[in-house]
Amino acid sequence: MNNYKKHILQLKGNEIANGKISFSFLQEIIGQLTRLAESALLSYIEGNSRIKRKKGKTPNWLLKSIDFHLTDIKEGPTILDIEAPLLSENIDSVQISGFQEFKLEEISALDLSFFAYMQAFENQKESNLLDKNLLKEIINLNKILDSEDAKIIFISNGKKIEVTKNTLAEIKILEEKTPPSSKAKITGKLDTLQHSKSQLEIKTAGKKIRAKLSEKIQFNDITKLLGADVSLSGIANFNPAGEIASFEISAIRKADVGDDYFRTIPPAVFKDFDLKRIIKKNKYKGSNLDNLLGKWPSDETIDELLEMTKK
Repeated sequence: MNNYKKHILQLKGNEIANGKISFSFLQEIIGQLTRLAESALLSYIEGNSRIKRKKGKTPNWLLKSIDFHLTDIKEGPTILDIEAPLLSENIDSVQISGFQEFKLEEISALDLSFFAYMQAFENQKESNLLDKNLLKEIINLNKILDSEDAKIIFISNGKKIEVTKNTLAEIKILEEKTPPSSKAKITGKLDTLQHSKSQLEIKTAGKKIRAKLSEKIQFNDITKLLGADVSLSGIANFNPAGEIASFEISAIRKADVGDDYFRTIPPAVFKDFDLKRIIKKNKYKGSNLDNLLGKWPSDETIDELLEMTKK
């Protein structure tokens, strides 16, 4: 089918007979790949990978984009032949922001998923695609790997991408360092993206931030503010570098002099999971970590805090 793209998924090292796969394990594979593809597409289209259901409904374009077909199961080891819809079949190019550059007629949601995996594995912290939730969905591929030797090999356009427990462990470190989404306030110029009437961007502190309206704000409500300096409240979504990758607007008004402070892009909050990882890695024992988290940053450096955990 011309509107579908063929992919191959090889499963090596799992406790399965060549050419055979149980219904339960197949269901696990389908579930993990579908959730990863859904999150990757949401990040690509909307700037935030978190899956949100509007009154329990999934957008039609999203449902069709992740409607994959299993066409064959082969031996040597177990090989799954999969067909996935090309993104151009269900996504209008005007939906895509200028922050991502792909040819929709050449890629599927599975391509996008494993592209995100490679960005995470290569530690591309400034990626506009990766956020904390998408990294967690990538790490969840561990549920398909039931041994240290197990591998998932994704083949598309003749290119192989390998997923192992070791590569996912590296991505886990990146995920722990990535700030979660948090409430923030920004002052800047609001405008629509080029070639789009629904995608927004905020220009502030010499940078452009992708933005979208929350469900309680309609586009017609903000048209008079386009091109003007505005004060925005909402949820900031961060990439692994701690930079705001996107912003969900929950309140908007025309800016005044008192809002100039918020022209500086707010930094990410302190990442307590990163401190936990350092303590575990360096085998600090008998720590009072729970007493420290939430009280730092203060005057102590990280080294001073780690010394305190030894006591």
